[in-house]
Amino acid sequence: IKDAKAHFSGGNECFGVVPMDNPFQCQCPACQALLVPEAEKAKEFSSGNSSELIWYFTDQVARGVREEYPDRYIGQLSYFDYFARPKKTALSPNIIAGPCMGLATCDSLDPKFNHEMRMYNEWVEVKQHTGLILSMWIYQCFPNETGGTRGFRNFPGFHAHKLETYMKMLARDRIDGVFLCGVSSHIDGYLTLKLMDDANLDIDKAMDEFFALYYGKAGVPLR
Repeated sequence: IKDAKAHFSGGNECFGVVPMDNPFQCQCPACQALLVPEAEKAKEFSSGNSSELIWYFTDQVARGVREEYPDRYIGQLSYFDYFARPKKTALSPNIIAGPCMGLATCDSLDPKFNHEMRMYNEWVEVKQHTGLILSMWIYQCFPNETGGTRGFRNFPGFHAHKLETYMKMLARDRIDGVFLCGVSSHIDGYLTLKLMDDANLDIDKAMDEFFALYYGKAGVPLR
């Protein structure tokens, strides 16, 4: 709280309290009591195994600065084992939550097969009831990052119509912001930025435009 107030005193609008990118949490009994017991932990990467601990901490910082700095925000990602919203903590409205989801892979788009969509929808409900700010962290670094770090040239992913579905969903849910963790190459990156500007974009018309301008005479067979 002291660090956040010092940050705000310099005119800054948001103070991030995102933990390190690892599963190692505080070992004190009070913190361990807020974690899902080992035998009950979800196996998926995105889960709520640590949500009660991380979001309780985030909320305590937010409430600790709210009276003195009512127009400033505490930022926290909704990521990894604290992706799910907390069930035991009513979050203060001066929090910016950032659900982290894969866009280039588009796995998150099918609610029948991906639990991330269910947890995303729960965050949208929190936003609707509390005014909490939701700003997405979207992974477009894959699959290129995987190939680059492992020393091979991967075949790029193409998800034009899936992108359309995803970006229209964000507009429908009145998501407040988007951070792109990497930008997909070629058509996916182009369409992402176009859809961020206009969620009602005619995706097929935009694809025709891209292939004509980028590839010239080769555009039609490549499309």
